[in-house]
Amino acid sequence: MEMDGTDGLIPPNNESFSKVIRAWLNDELQENRYGPPGSGVENAWIWLNELLQREKKAALGDVELGPAPELFSSILKTAARSNARGDNLLKVSVATFEAMKESRFQPDSLSYTWQLETALKVLSLPYHDKEREEFITDLFEQCCKDGLLSSKFVRKLSPFSLDSFHSLGWTAEESERMCKELFGDPPCFPSSWSRNLKAGQEQAPQPSDVIPKPKPKP
Repeated sequence: MEMDGTDGLIPPNNESFSKVIRAWLNDELQENRYGPPGSGVENAWIWLNELLQREKKAALGDVELGPAPELFSSILKTAARSNARGDNLLKVSVATFEAMKESRFQPDSLSYTWQLETALKVLSLPYHDKEREEFITDLFEQCCKDGLLSSKFVRKLSPFSLDSFHSLGWTAEESERMCKELFGDPPCFPSSWSRNLKAGQEQAPQPSDVIPKPKPKP
């Protein structure tokens, strides 16, 4: 960052970090991106992590420096929307998610859904089966513990998300098995799992999010 070369006369601030992070995230979603798929998200995380480290140092001085909550969310969302499928994408998403939990901000229900989307995309092949199941189970348990299980999360995991399935690995059959294992058969969603959803903005899961309602007969 050019401001670092001014011997502290014009020190980088929150806005300058935010602009760099958002520029890398915007680049990630472009067809003519600067680097290979996933590199924009990686670079955004590098700058966010740098900001977090500087925030710790700034706490000892008079400089106010620190990230806004949307910077964490933007990285998680872009990782989920990117067409990258490499392990590096999931590593960045996990690092961002954990950093958010350790910060003064906390993940919301969308953060959990984006994290799930990235995992299903990256861990989609047959040799990912064990790792994918462990990841999903752990994420689901965290989500329920935080009271943030939403309809969007459940539908992303259920057979409704046909776009995320493959002929092997993460298949519709595997989705159905995981849903039965996590939600029960028939599915049941205790209210405590969704107790912290924003009223009027986020919908708690229903059995119909897992089992499609039968179509009316003509």
